[in-house]
Amino acid sequence: MSELTLPVGGMTCAACVHHVEDALRSLTGVDAAAVSLMTRSARVSFDPAQVEPDQLVEAVNDAGYFAELPSTSVSLIDRQRAQDAELRAEARGRLVRAAVALFAGVVVMTVGMPLAEAATQGRWLLTVAAVAVVAGTAGPLFARAFRAARRGTTDMNTLVVIGVLASIAASMLGAVYVDAALFIVGFVLLGQGLEARARGHTLQALQALASLRSDLAHRVLDDGSVVDAPLSELRRGDLLLVRPGEAIVADATVEEGQSHVDESMLTGEPLPVKKGVGDVVVGGTTNGGQTLHARVLRTGDDSTLSRLLLLLREAQASKAPTQRLADQVAAIFVPSIVVLAFVTLGIWWIVVDVDAALVHAVAVLVIACPCAMGLAVPTAVMVATGRAARLGILVKGGDVLERAAEIDLVVFDKTGTLTLGKPQVVASDCDDQVLALAAAVERASEHPLAKAIVDEAQRRGLKPKKAKGIKVMAGSGVEGVVDGVVVGVGNDRLASRIDEAMQLSERQLLEGGLAVVRVSVDGVISGLLAIDDPLRPEAAEVIQALHRPTRMLTGDSDQTARRVAAAVGINDVDARLLPQDKHLIVRGLPGRVMVVGDGVNDAPALAEAWVGVAMGSGTEVAAGAADVVLLRPDLRGLLSLVALARQTRRTMRQNLVWAFGYNVVMIPVAAGAFAFAGLELNPVLASMAMALSSVSVVTNSLRLARSPLGTQGAA
Repeated sequence: MSELTLPVGGMTCAACVHHVEDALRSLTGVDAAAVSLMTRSARVSFDPAQVEPDQLVEAVNDAGYFAELPSTSVSLIDRQRAQDAELRAEARGRLVRAAVALFAGVVVMTVGMPLAEAATQGRWLLTVAAVAVVAGTAGPLFARAFRAARRGTTDMNTLVVIGVLASIAASMLGAVYVDAALFIVGFVLLGQGLEARARGHTLQALQALASLRSDLAHRVLDDGSVVDAPLSELRRGDLLLVRPGEAIVADATVEEGQSHVDESMLTGEPLPVKKGVGDVVVGGTTNGGQTLHARVLRTGDDSTLSRLLLLLREAQASKAPTQRLADQVAAIFVPSIVVLAFVTLGIWWIVVDVDAALVHAVAVLVIACPCAMGLAVPTAVMVATGRAARLGILVKGGDVLERAAEIDLVVFDKTGTLTLGKPQVVASDCDDQVLALAAAVERASEHPLAKAIVDEAQRRGLKPKKAKGIKVMAGSGVEGVVDGVVVGVGNDRLASRIDEAMQLSERQLLEGGLAVVRVSVDGVISGLLAIDDPLRPEAAEVIQALHRPTRMLTGDSDQTARRVAAAVGINDVDARLLPQDKHLIVRGLPGRVMVVGDGVNDAPALAEAWVGVAMGSGTEVAAGAADVVLLRPDLRGLLSLVALARQTRRTMRQNLVWAFGYNVVMIPVAAGAFAFAGLELNPVLASMAMALSSVSVVTNSLRLARSPLGTQGAA
């Protein structure tokens, strides 16, 4: 299956979302389609052998909406900036048209009514003038409603247009309701404008990421001169000059200089990070007080900033399970309201008169609000994932947030998770020759223990030779050939031929709780390296604050594992595990399990977990099987994640209760069910209430951006 995200225009409510999803799912070869009202996009999973991308676009357009294939010539960041500008223009346009319609409504109500009541010509003149204002301000509403009618469907625009037309028709037939038509249009547009403005606030995380990229680079030419080049001309291998205080425009490797780089917008890390020769700097971060020369690694949509933006967009466009209920209701909501309006019209016409019938029928049409149902869950997801991103927590979807709020057990890896992942050789029974052989084999490995061995060789001034035929054996170690001898580095599974003296030395090191690495030469253990990895200083605090059962799964020895577990407060420990062992254990655990690992050898367990959390970095955000990536190397992000997830779930439920409760309560009032008690609602007040309902849902979701995330939230 292939995946494609299409920009979709013309959607205004949950019913529109349902229509677009139905149009896409009706195509043979489409496996799944998730449409987001908030991001105005459709994410489609399809079989390219059965359906072409152009057919997906055609299906959306045939359904009465506007889709297009994403331009490959425009970068993701530029597309995000264009969408931000479009949203701001949309909000301004709706608010201006709302002001015109409301002003016209006030004029009609205060000045025009005496004229209309004095003469038939006055009423007709008033109606014609009002129709002109309605046409000028509500043209897009009518266009969408008519497109829906042509394809045999309905949406929110259908309700508004029927109500407006009914008010205008009543004015032509003798009653004076033309002011109601103007107020309905005005308040609907006002609500949509305020909603678009509020929706812009929910997109702040995306906007902030897109704004990080500079459009101009200082490029160093071969002769040493510096030119200012547009970012679009930058290529891999170009040399950049980054002056103090300037933004780093692309992912690059430092070749000259040393400075501190502010990575807070990408990782949530408040303190600048020291960078020197050989270190990778990420595009979008800000250089500190010293000049750097850096060689470009990645540009455009391959850059870390673009990948972060893409993952965040996908997360914010994803659907949380709670959204399914709203989608099911939205599918039948608008047709049901149209039927109810006609029933209301008939009953009041028979029982009272045509004037009362029109008032109540129009009120039913304009009070109904499918917008609130469509926005209830997506707005909460969007604000929460944006808040998480600012905290250095990349959450890959609304469903992840819901699952993270329901955790029963937290399982931790040890190395790189509970420990810093920066092990050091602290003792050894290994001469320089054997250490040099071990370092030669480990030089190509990215494992933290391998780096410790290479660093120890460098500390001793050794120069390892090049190894050939490197083989990595999962859960055992690594093996290679150096100067014709087979060298193995790993645990006791790698080689078993060990003499008595070496065995005694190994036992003493293990009893101290240290990780012991064996070095074998042609199958005989010839050296031992004792390695220790310092604990994360916040590990014990986090374990205690989670207020949930915890467990450790590690490939290290029993002694090392139990020493670390005791230090952080974990009682349940499984040691000497292969990656597949961890996977099987996680699969067999009862309840909803969160697995926290380093995202490399823990990938099977992370994928199997109810929620998988990887300790990552800004350059690794797109890799791994984890649902969540902690971009900042701090386990306290777990507490923020769980607290935010619980708050998000609570906000989703509040929004849905409001959206459904509003319609359940207000529609009967608009229909006149409580008229006997003097409780009625005219169309103008109904349109005001409908406008406020959507705004209230978005505003409630925006509280997630500022709510405190104390450790008690993880309880």
